[in-house]
Amino acid sequence: MLSSPYASSHHNPQIKILIVDDETGVLHALKRLFRGQNFQVELSDNAVEALDLVKVFQPDVILSDMRMPQMSGDEFLIKVRAVYPDIPCIVLSAFAEVVDILNVVNEANVYAYVSKPWDEDDLKEKVCHAANEYSLKRSLAEKNHELKMINRTLDLKVKQRTAELIELNDQLQQSLSELDESYNNAVNMLAYFIDKRFPQLQGHSHQVSLLSTRLAHFMGLPEQEIKDIKTAALLHDIGLLSLPEHLVTMEDDHLSSAEVEQAQQHPVIGEAIVSGMPVLSRAAKLIRWHHENYDGSGFPDGLANKDIPCGAKIINIANFYDGLVSSSSSASFNQQQALDLMMESVGHKFDPELMSVFIKMLSQFNDDELKGHELVTALRSDELQPGMILYNKLMTKSGMMLLAEDHLITTKAIEGIRTMERAENVKYTVYVYTSSIKDHD
Repeated sequence: MLSSPYASSHHNPQIKILIVDDETGVLHALKRLFRGQNFQVELSDNAVEALDLVKVFQPDVILSDMRMPQMSGDEFLIKVRAVYPDIPCIVLSAFAEVVDILNVVNEANVYAYVSKPWDEDDLKEKVCHAANEYSLKRSLAEKNHELKMINRTLDLKVKQRTAELIELNDQLQQSLSELDESYNNAVNMLAYFIDKRFPQLQGHSHQVSLLSTRLAHFMGLPEQEIKDIKTAALLHDIGLLSLPEHLVTMEDDHLSSAEVEQAQQHPVIGEAIVSGMPVLSRAAKLIRWHHENYDGSGFPDGLANKDIPCGAKIINIANFYDGLVSSSSSASFNQQQALDLMMESVGHKFDPELMSVFIKMLSQFNDDELKGHELVTALRSDELQPGMILYNKLMTKSGMMLLAEDHLITTKAIEGIRTMERAENVKYTVYVYTSSIKDHD
C-alpha cells in the first residue's frame, strides 16, 4: 500500500476537499462521510461561487456534481483546470449523465467518476489516492527544484536529495500504476453501461472482446497490441450511448439516409469518448476504424487494406461473427452458416488472410470453449489469492455489484468479499481467469 504524505506531514496533516453540489442532502451526506481529523471539508451549492473557493481554500481534491444551475459541472471543471491543472477532480454522477461525463474527460482534469449512490469506502479510497498523487507531484516538483540548487554547489547533500527524489519517483510510479487500475475498472464500467442501456446487446461486447483476444493470441501478436485489441473490442460500441435508442435497435433499411449517416458516426463518437484517457489512446483508434472495410467501402473514413490497423480488422470480423451467432440475434446462425455468409464478403468487407486465420482458430475450439469457459475457473473466497483477475462481475445476494469484470483481486478485495459473505450469510462462487491462476503460481 502506498504510504500517504498526509499521514506524516506536519505542514498539511489533513486532506482538503471541496465538494460542489446543488443538492443540500448530498452535501450533508458527504460532509458526514469525510468528517474526522484526516479531512478538512468545504461545501458549496453553487459552481460560480466555488470557483472563488478554489482560490481561497486551495483544495487537494474536488468532488463535483455534473448538473447544476447557473454553471454546469463540466463548465466548472474546465474553468478549474485552466487555472489549476493539477488538482484532481472526481465527478459524482447519475447514470443518465454518463455521456456528458465522458465528453468532459477530454477537456477537464477528471481523475475518476463515481455513480450516485456511491460506495462510501470506494469513494474515500479514490479521494485518498487522488490527494496522495497530487501531494507526490507537488513534492516531486519541490525536490527537483532543490536538486538543481544543490547541484550548483556540488555538496554532499546531492546524494541525499537524489535518493529522496528517486524514492518520490518510485512512489509516483506506484500511484500511476494504481491509476491505471482505476482506468481498467472504468473500462469495465463503461461496458456495463452499454449492456445496461441496450439489453439486446447484453454480453455482445464481452464476446467480441473474447473472440478478438483469442484471434490476436492465435496470430502471436505482441502483448501490448493484444491488450489494446481486448480493450477496444470491449468498448467498440461505446459511441452508441450518445445515439437515440431507435437508431441502435432498428435495422438500417427502416431508417432514413440521414439517420443511417448519424448512426454511422458512433465509431467517431466512441473514439472521442475514450481518447481523453492516456492509457486508451491506442485503443481509441481501433474503435474509430472497426467498421472500415477491406475494399475501402466502410465508415467513417473509407480506409482500405493496409491503411486499416490489424486490430481494427480483427474486431470487425469478431463483431460481425458474434452478431450472426448471438442467441439475441433476430436470425441466429450456427457457426458454419455464419462463416459461409462471411466468406461471401471476403475481399470486400473482410481481409482474406485474417478471415482464413479466423476460420482455422474456430476449427480448434468447440462452442463452449469459444464462449470462454476453458479460460475460467470457479473458486471459493478462501481459495482466492492476490493477483488473480476476476472474469465476470461479482454481485452480492442483495444485487449490489461488489467487483467489476477484469478487476485485479487484491488482499483488500478478498477481505471485502469475506466480509460480505459473513454479513449475508452466504458463500460466493468467484470466477477468475485460469491464466491469472497460472501466472500467480
